[in-house]
Amino acid sequence: MTTWSTLDNEWEGVSFRRIMEVVRPLSLAQFVLFTAYDGYTTNLPLEACADEDVLLAHTWNGAPLS
Repeated sequence: MTTWSTLDNEWEGVSFRRIMEVVRPLSLAQFVLFTAYDGYTTNLPLEACADEDVLLAHTWNGAPLS
């Protein structure tokens, strides 16, 4: 838990599984690289991104993400 963590968040977006259905990554792909607006980057295993509860969010608590 961090100082900015909150409970009962409402997220809207696209299931990462749906993105994978459309994009169809190569079978040799193992990771997804994410880059944030402030230069922060992280990579996650593609297998973890395919979990049922992974969402590429565009809205948080009714407001669009900037």
